[in-house]
Amino acid sequence: MRNKGFWGILVLCIVINVLQYRDITLLSVKYMDAVMAKLKNIKIGTLYPHSVYNNWIGGDLESYWHYVYFLLIPIIAVIPYSYTYNYDRKSKLTINYYIRAERKDYVIVKYIITFLAGAVVVTIPLVCNFVLTMMKLPLITPQASTGTYPLNGSDMFADIFYTRPMLYILIYFAVIFVYSGLMAVLPMGISYFTDNTFVQLSTPFIGNILVYCICNVRSMYRYVPLRFIDPAQDGGFTDAASAFAIILLLLIFNIVMAVRGMRDETL
Repeated sequence: MRNKGFWGILVLCIVINVLQYRDITLLSVKYMDAVMAKLKNIKIGTLYPHSVYNNWIGGDLESYWHYVYFLLIPIIAVIPYSYTYNYDRKSKLTINYYIRAERKDYVIVKYIITFLAGAVVVTIPLVCNFVLTMMKLPLITPQASTGTYPLNGSDMFADIFYTRPMLYILIYFAVIFVYSGLMAVLPMGISYFTDNTFVQLSTPFIGNILVYCICNVRSMYRYVPLRFIDPAQDGGFTDAASAFAIILLLLIFNIVMAVRGMRDETL
């Protein structure tokens, strides 16, 4: 991947995750060391240690880095490659591609590369943040009774989080990976309705914000992607069925648009 946009946004995302690590995880370590230094001669029965699961960026509800990162996922995902599909069509580069390959092959490869670029650029920094946090804090199984973890009992996959937390993290990495990839290829489908690159690239973010506002006003919280793609599920009211339905609708839309691209003689 020689795309400067990909590497630029990847570095920026890693910086955001490192700053969250500095502000939350390292601060938690200093706090724990200070407390234990003062109480080292006292038996402690109620002091619950900090854990990876409530300090990494996906479990932290204290820093603004958490909110900024998950809010901007629809923008982060489209920056690396989403614009290239429309650029190729407008500049007639597709003519050169069709000399060497079938139209169908070009569209499939374009969708796969764009999907992977958007998914990777969002997910890899989160994985880095989790690994960094894991190097400083223990992987203690979360206990709901402590009141220090973000999930309520009714939240999506809460039973997995409080029994097999590492599996929960892996599931969420997969959810974020798929959702980010679908956001990345969404502008490619939008390009059949408008050739304005800015409109195409901003549609995923604006769409997420509109859904967030409308669903919050109408108390339809479970249909807000910005809630269920966040491992901390800030605000709750999430369920797997609604999340799956929304991802499925996005998948169907993108498949329909990809098929249209394969058949579009004006491409």
